[in-house]
Parts: sequence; structure tokens; C-alpha cells
Amino acid sequence: MGDLNNDWVLWGSIAAVVLTVVSLAGFAWRAIQGMEGETGQTGDDDNAQQG
Repeated sequence: MGDLNNDWVLWGSIAAVVLTVVSLAGFAWRAIQGMEGETGQTGDDDNAQQG
């Protein structure tokens, strides 16, 4: 059990929480933009409509 109380586990857990929060915030941002009817600014939608 002593191996679980080291710095790698602590920083790995913090990094996992940060990545989770960032990904959820990004998903929420895209969902809000989709509900408002805004199109993506990347140009992917334009390419899909041409073909």
C-alpha cells in the first residue's frame, strides 16, 4: 500500500482531473454553440456540403 502514496500517483491523479475538466468544458462549449445554431469555424462543414 505504500507504493500508492508517491508523487507519481498524486500528479497523475491531478493531471487526470485537469484533462477531464478541460474535455468536459470543451464538449459543453461545442454543445452550446450547436444549440445556438452557429457553424464550426474549422471549414469542415463547408467541405462536407460541397461534395
